[in-house]
Amino acid sequence: MVYVVMVATGGSISGASGPLSTWGATYGPLVAQGEWFRLVTGGFLHAGPLHLAMNMFLLWLLGQALEPALGRSQFVALYVVSLLGGSLGVMLVDPRRPRWAHPAPCSV
Repeated sequence: MVYVVMVATGGSISGASGPLSTWGATYGPLVAQGEWFRLVTGGFLHAGPLHLAMNMFLLWLLGQALEPALGRSQFVALYVVSLLGGSLGVMLVDPRRPRWAHPAPCSV
Protein backbone atom coordinates (compact mmCIF):
# COMPACT_ATOMS: atom_id res chain seq x y z
CA MET A 1 0.00 0.00 0.00
CA VAL A 2 2.81 2.42 0.87
CA TYR A 3 4.48 1.70 -2.48
CA VAL A 4 1.27 2.59 -4.35
CA VAL A 5 0.94 5.84 -2.38
CA MET A 6 4.62 6.58 -2.99
CA VAL A 7 4.18 6.25 -6.77
CA ALA A 8 0.82 8.07 -6.75
CA THR A 9 2.33 11.10 -5.00
CA GLY A 10 5.02 11.61 -7.61
CA GLY A 11 7.52 8.83 -7.00
CA SER A 12 9.08 6.72 -9.71
CA ILE A 13 7.76 3.21 -10.36
CA SER A 14 11.32 1.90 -10.78
CA GLY A 15 12.79 3.34 -7.59
CA ALA A 16 12.12 5.17 -4.36
CA SER A 17 11.71 8.86 -5.02
CA GLY A 18 9.18 11.62 -4.60
CA PRO A 19 7.80 13.47 -1.59
CA LEU A 20 6.75 10.41 0.41
CA SER A 21 10.21 8.86 0.07
CA THR A 22 11.90 12.11 1.02
CA TRP A 23 9.60 12.53 4.03
CA GLY A 24 9.98 8.97 5.35
CA ALA A 25 13.49 7.79 4.50
CA THR A 26 15.77 6.66 7.30
CA TYR A 27 18.34 9.43 7.07
CA GLY A 28 20.82 9.88 9.91
CA PRO A 29 21.08 13.68 10.12
CA LEU A 30 17.29 14.07 10.34
CA VAL A 31 16.93 11.22 12.84
CA ALA A 32 19.59 12.97 14.94
CA GLN A 33 17.46 16.14 14.82
CA GLY A 34 14.58 14.27 16.47
CA GLU A 35 12.69 12.74 13.54
CA TRP A 36 12.61 9.29 15.18
CA PHE A 37 9.58 8.23 13.12
CA ARG A 38 12.01 7.72 10.22
CA LEU A 39 13.34 4.59 11.95
CA VAL A 40 9.94 2.99 11.27
CA THR A 41 8.74 4.68 8.07
CA GLY A 42 11.95 3.87 6.20
CA GLY A 43 11.15 0.18 6.59
CA PHE A 44 8.04 0.55 4.47
CA LEU A 45 9.65 2.35 1.54
CA HIS A 46 10.82 0.19 -1.35
CA ALA A 47 13.32 0.83 -4.11
CA GLY A 48 11.18 -0.70 -6.85
CA PRO A 49 8.72 -3.48 -7.66
CA LEU A 50 11.34 -6.25 -7.47
CA HIS A 51 12.46 -5.07 -4.01
CA LEU A 52 8.83 -5.00 -2.86
CA ALA A 53 8.04 -8.42 -4.36
CA MET A 54 11.08 -10.07 -2.76
CA ASN A 55 10.25 -8.59 0.65
CA MET A 56 6.63 -9.72 0.41
CA PHE A 57 7.63 -13.20 -0.76
CA LEU A 58 10.16 -13.72 2.04
CA LEU A 59 7.77 -12.37 4.67
CA TRP A 60 5.10 -14.79 3.43
CA LEU A 61 7.55 -17.69 3.28
CA LEU A 62 9.09 -17.10 6.71
CA GLY A 63 5.76 -16.11 8.23
CA GLN A 64 4.24 -19.49 7.38
CA ALA A 65 6.88 -21.22 9.48
CA LEU A 66 7.45 -18.68 12.24
CA GLU A 67 3.97 -17.41 13.10
CA PRO A 68 2.57 -20.82 14.10
CA ALA A 69 5.73 -21.57 16.09
CA LEU A 70 5.91 -18.21 17.89
CA GLY A 71 2.28 -17.14 18.04
CA ARG A 72 0.88 -13.97 16.54
CA SER A 73 1.99 -11.50 19.22
CA GLN A 74 5.57 -12.78 19.34
CA PHE A 75 5.71 -12.85 15.53
CA VAL A 76 4.61 -9.19 15.41
CA ALA A 77 7.20 -8.37 18.09
CA LEU A 78 9.88 -10.10 15.99
CA TYR A 79 8.76 -8.11 12.94
CA VAL A 80 9.00 -4.80 14.84
CA VAL A 81 12.40 -5.66 16.33
CA SER A 82 13.62 -6.66 12.85
CA LEU A 83 12.35 -3.39 11.39
CA LEU A 84 14.17 -1.37 14.03
CA GLY A 85 17.26 -3.58 13.68
CA GLY A 86 17.33 -2.87 9.94
CA SER A 87 17.15 0.85 10.64
CA LEU A 88 19.98 0.52 13.15
CA GLY A 89 22.02 -1.32 10.53
CA VAL A 90 21.45 1.46 8.01
CA MET A 91 22.46 4.06 10.57
CA LEU A 92 25.64 2.15 11.44
CA VAL A 93 26.75 1.44 7.86
CA ASP A 94 26.09 4.85 6.33
CA PRO A 95 23.85 7.31 8.21
CA ARG A 96 24.01 9.84 5.35
CA ARG A 97 22.46 7.42 2.83
CA PRO A 98 18.69 6.93 2.81
CA ARG A 99 17.28 3.49 3.63
CA TRP A 100 16.51 2.55 0.02
CA ALA A 101 20.28 2.84 -0.75
CA HIS A 102 20.51 5.26 -3.65
CA PRO A 103 24.18 5.90 -4.44
CA ALA A 104 23.97 9.63 -3.71
CA PRO A 105 23.25 11.09 -0.25
CA CYS A 106 19.71 12.25 0.43
CA SER A 107 19.10 15.81 -0.68
CA VAL A 108 16.74 16.65 2.19
